[in-house]
Amino acid sequence: ALPAMAFRTAFPAGLEYVDGSGAIDAGARTALGCDDIAWIEWSDRNGGILEDDNYVNGIASRPVAPVDGVVVCSFKATFADDAALGKYTMNLIGLDEFCDIDWNIFAEDEIAVVSTPVELVDHICSADKLTFVEAVDADCENDGNVAYYVCECGTKYVDEAMSEILQDVIVPATGHTEGEAVIENETAADCENEGSFDTVVYCSVCGEELSRETTTEEALGHTEGEAVVENNVEADCENAGSYDTVVYCSVCGEELSRETTTVEALGHTEGEVVYENVSDATCTEGGSGDAVVYCTVCGEELSRETTQVPALGHTEGEAVEENRVEATCTEEGSYDTVVYCTVCDAELSRETTTIDALGHTEGEAVEENRVEATCTEEGSYDTVVYCTVCDAELSRETTTIDALGHTEGEAVEENRVEATCTEEGSYDTVVYCTVCDAELSRETTVIPALGHTEAEAVEENRKEADCVNDGSYDMVVYCSVCGEELERETFVIDALGHDYESVVTEPTCTEQGYTTYTCSVCGDTYVADYVDALGHDFPAKEEWVESETEKGWYYGYCKNGCGEAQKELRLVPVEGVELDQDYVETYYVRKAPAFTLTETVLPEDLEKLDYTVTWSSSNEKVATVDEDGNVTTHKRGEAVITVTVEMEDGTTFTDSCAVKVKYTFCQWLIWFFLLGCCWYFV
Repeated sequence: ALPAMAFRTAFPAGLEYVDGSGAIDAGARTALGCDDIAWIEWSDRNGGILEDDNYVNGIASRPVAPVDGVVVCSFKATFADDAALGKYTMNLIGLDEFCDIDWNIFAEDEIAVVSTPVELVDHICSADKLTFVEAVDADCENDGNVAYYVCECGTKYVDEAMSEILQDVIVPATGHTEGEAVIENETAADCENEGSFDTVVYCSVCGEELSRETTTEEALGHTEGEAVVENNVEADCENAGSYDTVVYCSVCGEELSRETTTVEALGHTEGEVVYENVSDATCTEGGSGDAVVYCTVCGEELSRETTQVPALGHTEGEAVEENRVEATCTEEGSYDTVVYCTVCDAELSRETTTIDALGHTEGEAVEENRVEATCTEEGSYDTVVYCTVCDAELSRETTTIDALGHTEGEAVEENRVEATCTEEGSYDTVVYCTVCDAELSRETTVIPALGHTEAEAVEENRKEADCVNDGSYDMVVYCSVCGEELERETFVIDALGHDYESVVTEPTCTEQGYTTYTCSVCGDTYVADYVDALGHDFPAKEEWVESETEKGWYYGYCKNGCGEAQKELRLVPVEGVELDQDYVETYYVRKAPAFTLTETVLPEDLEKLDYTVTWSSSNEKVATVDEDGNVTTHKRGEAVITVTVEMEDGTTFTDSCAVKVKYTFCQWLIWFFLLGCCWYFV
């Protein structure tokens, strides 16, 4: 069932009802004979819906009345829920309103019904609304599709000419193809563990795993090797020694048996006597020493005997003087007489002697703190006696000096303020003391005001007239002495009027052209005389050029020089090939791939022209490689794996990876075991 969908469309070049005389003021009706149409409505030129005279089930509806004899209409059709997919033909018939007869029959068109509900405004399928969808090959599990063109409304076409609608563009999946069985995950059996391998079948087309069967091999059992000595601990003087005799499996190394043997202790061997911890006797303390015997093998102490030596006693030295403090005028002095031991420096005796104080010695009297007398204040000074040895003050006497009184100087003028045109002036006559500068008298004298003096008139506040506004200026008279304004008169300057100049801006691809008019006097401006935009003029695709920075991208720039461009990504030739590894060391793995090499065809991120990829090995007895880069090892040795990329014109690019195949430890054991068997039986 089809959901209800709305389509707004117009017939090619609009639907025009034309009456040659232009005299018929008639409406127009439509008759739609299609049961799947559930609703029809008309709209006018501006998209407004006409609510009157609309009918259900394809019966007539009325559009707007003609203008100058021409009616341009569109309609909106809502399809029923059960409408079938496909196209519907709409026949529009013009009827004369007065006599209800056909006066003209117009062109037919078809409306496409698609499966997704959309609303298309004024839509008609056309080549400029088509998008090309490339063909995609189906694979084993995924559907592909044929190449087709799809309109923005969802309708699919066989070609750009829209000659045929495609109902089904899907190419079904092909299904898997079984390849030959291969061996994987091979694990060899050992002495204790079973071995196994998987038999796997893959799809030869996509590589998908189709089946897997696991086969188990029985364990081989242990083989005893020669006994070896381990954990050997030598016996010493006091402790017994031991060692283990062990048998291992010669194939897997598993321990099969272990026997421990004990060795008896050896006993000590006495060495010569040595002396230790020897301490000499001092004046107050005795001395001592140890006689010790050790084992010559392990160093163990076997015996120790200690001997004591008595103290020696002190030896008196000559007496010395210490801590001498000299006597001062008021303080006693002192010193110590001390006797020390000449051997250990211990203090044996100390006697302190006192020195009497010396007393003060008077010096000559000196004058201090002298303050000279001023006009109004007394002065003074001190007479002082000090000790000549310690500088202590012994006596102080203060003497007073009488004040001197003021001395008048000559009168001086101060604070003079000159008289102005309107204000009085003044000055002070002052007498000061010539000694202390104290003010003794002050008398103020007043100077009468001078009155104003007119200067010549000057022009101020001049404002020049512009294109639309009057100008003006003031004539002013000031006092030439104090600058006060005495008189002001204002004069008017008439407006000048505009003087426009024109500048033409040419149209561009996307912008209109126009003329800008600007007054040369005041800068007033306005824009007029618009010209339509030119629109882009892109070159044909064969004239497009490849980008210097974006490889594979081609640009067609607008010929008008606006900088806009159309672009598309085109196929580029192969420039090289790189492998993800250039050297591999691996172990021999039976049948299953040991590792995989991955090639990168350059340039990596661009669509490239057709090419083929082939793999080869320089030594297939050591290693082989399949078409997917999976490397299988066959025996120990070296080989070089090479990938080759060939283009259709025969150009080739290669890269290589060196491979070194080694045996595991177990494989080497098996190899030597087999050689030993051959030697033994031959």
